[in-house]
Amino acid sequence: MLGLVLAGDSPSGIAILPPAFALDGPDARQRLFVTAVREGASAGLVAAGEVTLRSADESVVRVVGGHAVAVSDGETELLATAAD
Repeated sequence: MLGLVLAGDSPSGIAILPPAFALDGPDARQRLFVTAVREGASAGLVAAGEVTLRSADESVVRVVGGHAVAVSDGETELLATAAD
């Protein structure tokens, strides 16, 4: 069982969706979305090329093609940053 704590939860900026989830099993994966947040409300999805998603601990979860993919038991954060 894998627990996830997601970064990027702010009144304005971006947020990763779903905001929390668990991956159970070696083939577990979760599709991720990034939404713009303005004044605490969703302002629409952010295009894949505009943001980079990564795991704070890739020994627990890797981000591959917009999916969180289980690697081992544990807990980590997912981080979203503006693409270069």
